[in-house]
Amino acid sequence: MLTGKQRHELRRKLRRIDQTAPHVFQTVSDQERLAAAMEVFFKLFRSNRRDKSDFMQEPMITFFKTLSQSLARRTACDCFS
Repeated sequence: MLTGKQRHELRRKLRRIDQTAPHVFQTVSDQERLAAAMEVFFKLFRSNRRDKSDFMQEPMITFFKTLSQSLARRTACDCFS
């Protein structure tokens, strides 16, 4: 469950992406498509800022891959592209 502050921040980020970048919201459950979508996520995350690149090292990549695969098996993992 998200706190009020987290919901506010999520809404702000969703509004910003709607205003600034063409995107498609899709649900990914196929493991191959999910792996490809996560690689795009890692590439974009790392290219954003140095501190984000420093954060997204192998232990975090493994964590996010495991998390996304688990979500995909349970229901689906929503991804922006």
